[in-house]
Formats: sequence, C-alpha cells, structure tokens
Amino acid sequence: MGPRAVVFVLGAFVLGACTTGSHTSSQSTGALQGTSQGTAGTISQANGTAGGTSGGTTAGTSSSSTGQGGSSSAGSSGTSSSSSSGGSTTGSPGGDNRYCQMGNVPLFSASDGPAALPQTCFYTGIDGTPSPGNTVTVTDGGSLQAALNTVACGDTILLQAGAVYQDPSGAFTLPSLGCDDAHWITVRSNAPDSALPLEGQRINPCYAGVPSLAGRPPYSCPSSTSVMPRLVITPSGLQFFVGDHYRLIGLEITRATGGGLVYSLGQVTGSNVIFDRCWIHGTATDSVEHGVRTSNTQNVAVIDSYITDIHCPPASDAGTNGCGVAEAFETANSSKANGTIKLVDDFLEAGDSAIVTGEAGTSQFPTADWEVRRNHLFKPLTWLDAGTYEVNDHIEMRFAQRVLLEGNLLDDTWAYTLNTSQIGQTGAMILMVPTNRGGACPACTLTDVTVRYNKLSHGGDGIFFEVIPGSTGKTALGLANISIHDDVIDNVSSKTYAGTGVGLGLDYTDTTGAFKNVVVNHITLAAVDQATLAVGSANSQTITSLSVTNSILATGANQVEPLGAGGADCATGQTTPAGLLSACASPLALTTNALIGGVGASWPSGNFFPATPAAVDFTNYDGGVGGDYTLTLASPYRAAASDGLDLGADIASVDSYTAGVF
Repeated sequence: MGPRAVVFVLGAFVLGACTTGSHTSSQSTGALQGTSQGTAGTISQANGTAGGTSGGTTAGTSSSSTGQGGSSSAGSSGTSSSSSSGGSTTGSPGGDNRYCQMGNVPLFSASDGPAALPQTCFYTGIDGTPSPGNTVTVTDGGSLQAALNTVACGDTILLQAGAVYQDPSGAFTLPSLGCDDAHWITVRSNAPDSALPLEGQRINPCYAGVPSLAGRPPYSCPSSTSVMPRLVITPSGLQFFVGDHYRLIGLEITRATGGGLVYSLGQVTGSNVIFDRCWIHGTATDSVEHGVRTSNTQNVAVIDSYITDIHCPPASDAGTNGCGVAEAFETANSSKANGTIKLVDDFLEAGDSAIVTGEAGTSQFPTADWEVRRNHLFKPLTWLDAGTYEVNDHIEMRFAQRVLLEGNLLDDTWAYTLNTSQIGQTGAMILMVPTNRGGACPACTLTDVTVRYNKLSHGGDGIFFEVIPGSTGKTALGLANISIHDDVIDNVSSKTYAGTGVGLGLDYTDTTGAFKNVVVNHITLAAVDQATLAVGSANSQTITSLSVTNSILATGANQVEPLGAGGADCATGQTTPAGLLSACASPLALTTNALIGGVGASWPSGNFFPATPAAVDFTNYDGGVGGDYTLTLASPYRAAASDGLDLGADIASVDSYTAGVF
C-alpha cells in the first residue's frame, strides 16, 4: 500500500486518490523524487517516510531512498550535513556548532576574563531538527498559508524553487503547535541539495537569481537561476509570524514594492526557530523596520543567511512613513526570561543597527546567552549621502547577559539621525548602552560581554560605552564585566564617518546604574583621527575598575578627550590623559601599551610611546586602513607585553577566526 495523499487545490479541501497531473518534481538529493499529485497550483501531501508504506489509498508515493538531505532516517528535513562546517563540527574557528553539541550541550568555557560566557547553547545541525512526518508540496500558484494552517508537528513543506508566494492577507503565519525536539516543522525550497550551499555555508542573493547587489561586496555566482522560493509580505500584512519548532531552509523572504511600511520580515513569537540559508531583504527604496525580531522566545538562530535593505528614511520623514528604527536582528519587549540567541555566518545589513540586544521599549527582562560569530556586518557607502537613511551603529547592546562576539567583520558605519529618541549615536561600530528608555525595566543590566578576535573597520567611533538615562529620564542597573581582547580596530574617522573619531568612549551619566569591571587587553587600534579614549561622568562619579593593557593604540589629534558637560563631571579641570583617566576611573590600570604619537609625560607611567606607526614596525601599516598589523621580527614591541606576548592583538588568531567571513 502506498502512502496517503491529501490535496488542496488553491486552498479548497479535496480528499482522495488523484490522477497524475502536469507538475513533476524529480530531485536526486533534495526533496521528493517521483511524481507529485494534482495539477499545477496544488499542494500535495505524502508521508515523509522514504519509500515506506502507510494505510490508505495508493497515491503520491515518494521513491527517495534517503529522504531529504541523504539522511537514512525517514523524512529527514534538511540538506546534507557538511563535516567541515555544519552538523556537529567543533574545535575550529569556523563551524556553526563550534560551541554546541547535539542536545544543546554547551562547550563554552566558564568565563573570559571578568565576563561569564554563555551558559546555554542552541545546536542547529540538520541532524538535530528531524521532521519525520508528512511531506507537503506547494507548487507555483498554490496557497502556502493553506498548507501552514493544516501542518502537523514533524511535517515538511516543500516550496517550488523560483516560485512566488503571496497571501491575500499580506503576510504569513507559521502557527505555534507545541511541537517537541523530535518533530520539527521544516519549510524549505524543493531545489536539490546540490543546488544550495552545503549546510554550514552562507547563502547569497545569487541563489535567488541576483548575480550582484550594487554597493555590496562581490559574492560568488556560478549560476543566476533562482533556486529559492520567494515569500512576499505586503504593507497590509505588516509582518511574517513564526511559531515554535520551525526550520526555514533556502527561502527568499521579502516585501512588496511600494505601499508603505513593513514592520518585520520575520517576527518570531515561538521558541526553537532556525532561519537557515535564507535571504531576508527589503527593497532599495521601501521601509522595513526589522529583518528578524524576537519577543519572549528561547532558542532562535539565524545561520548562514543574508539580510539586506533593512532601512528607514530620516526621522524628518517618519511621520508620513511610520518607520522608526531599522534593525537586521533584534530582541525586544520581553515580559519573561528569554534567550539563547545564535547568529552565525550571516551577512547583516541595516540602517540603524545590524544587531540589537534587548530593545528597551517595554522589555522587563534582559535576553541571556548570545552567540554572535563569524558575521559580516556592513552598510553600503552609497547610503552615506546625507538624507538617504537613518544610520547609527552596527551592534547596539542594551539589555543582555552573557554575550559572545567572536570572529566578526564590522565594516562601514556612521552617524546620521534626526530622530531625537535615538540618544547617544556617534557612528560607533559597537555601542553598549544599558538605557531604560521605556522605563519598564529598572532592574535590567548589560553584563558579561566578551568581544574577541573581531575586525572593526571604517566607522565614526570604535567601541562606545554609554551608561546614561533614557530619553524619559528612567534609569537601569547599568553595565558590568566586559572583556575585550584580540580585536583590530582601524580607520576610525570623525571626518569621513560623522562620529567623534574616538577608539574607546566611556560615558557615565546615569547616577544610579553601575559601570564596572571593563578589561581591554591586547587590542590593536591602528588609526583614529581624534582620540584613543573619551571619558566623562556626572556628579564626579567614577567607573569602577578600568583596565587597558598590552595594546597598540593610536592616539589621534587629542590623545584623550573629556565627555561631560562640565560642572561636577569627573573630567572637569583635567588637562592630561593621566589626570583625566585617574579622576574618572578607580582603580585604573593603563599600562604596557604602545601609544602611537602619545606625549609620554602626560600619560600614566609604564607605557611605550612610538612617535609614528612606522616606529611600531607593522608588517604593512597601509595608512591604518586594512593593513597587516602583525609585528615584524624587528619590532621593539615583540614579546613586550606583561604576559610575554607581542603587544597588540594576536593577528594570526584574528585572521584565523575571521577567515572566510568576507
């Protein structure tokens, strides 16, 4: 007996055996092999067991001997596991699951310096998200929402490669069904696995038939044939809702052209959700506030995906446009404990921020356990023309606990905003700002953040800390336990990128929140035009425990700058780096650094003062813009650190962790 077949014709329910129609799906490694049932524009459903049997009439048999993805388990829901970069790979800088084993078993160390590392993880290998149930094929012209309305835990929905799916409601809802870890729902392209990138490898718009994107880095495009089904959201639908235990593979998720704002292209309301090799994007001219947004969720991952054209017009236009801020990925409005967020091997592009950890509008809990690795965060320089889009930073951390930023490339950001609610924007590549903007989370904090083996290039500021009151004057508990090491920061320019031109900024004007335990060790700040550090506070309060050691730091035109408004500011009256830093941080450890162009008598003792970058003897300084900052064998700063290592970042490790990210 063959498997039972259920057929929906454009949403109408028809049950029974069907004659073979004109649409055939034949794929050697990907979806179903054999003949699908019904005419074009139907949804065909067959039991996912490859070549198996089930009670009922004989119809719609799948003859695949390996299910999907070459798995020997019946009805496996993904693509073939890549032993080099996906699946259960651990132990190399790459690999989607470097820090997580099957069963969500974390492999992180307990801590990195003062910062605790994530305590939970999300295993995203195909072998950990089985879909052993029925297989539903929605052909071109069929109703995806009709299939979603009747899907069961463990089912797989196959969408036709290159087809366009748009619901009359303007959006799609993937319902929460309370599935378990043995019965994931997979929604994927029916293209053969060989037509998609291997598991663990990033997709790009070429797979949707777009050979290049203007103003973006080039990407490989061996064929411009689209193998990605396109899901289109309209302004009337506002957003695309995703429930629990869904894996989305090889999908293009976008908005319709014209008609106003689309709020979110992926609004995650359930837990255990994976966007795997998807292209999520707006258009060149229309407004989208969020690529993927979560609220009150556990275990959400965006892996090996591409998010582009998430942007809003300037705030002067927001009244008619309705678009506030634009973010590629954001967690927000959490009314209960939530977390375990995984962003690995993605291209992320957004006007305001590529990543926001805990938007504070109505949030009551911080989001815990972030794994952010091997992503390329980018803004097209074509947006740099004033008035094009709101632009702020790349990563904005508000409320979060245990965040790991590792092996990422952050390229091109600047400050352009007319929106007065966007306080403290300076074009920083990373902004840490635990600000209780909405007033709902006075107990929220930003704690235990590790920033290691990243490259930050071309921005208005490097890394900026702002423990400041929100726009409504509300306060939070502040910031603590920050570990920053083995990072390269270059081409920080206030002139080019409309920021303040500062490598590290520390602004402490929230009189109730903590600002403590910040450790910066072995970084290379190759080029800034204004200052190494900018520091200030209110009411003469001081940062508790600031350490900057073993680093190579360009000092810019001003070496160190005050940030406050005078009066009781800790920086008031201080005229030297040593005086300013000692007045604003206690205890302070600023020692064993090479301060390029620094005036030795004005800095704390125990540092080195090369007059120029040439005196450091980098392999290839190249103007401090994308150079090779490895020290030559002749450099006086080899083995000069307090731990016996070279000063500055471990360039070989940085290169290893970021290899292949561009």
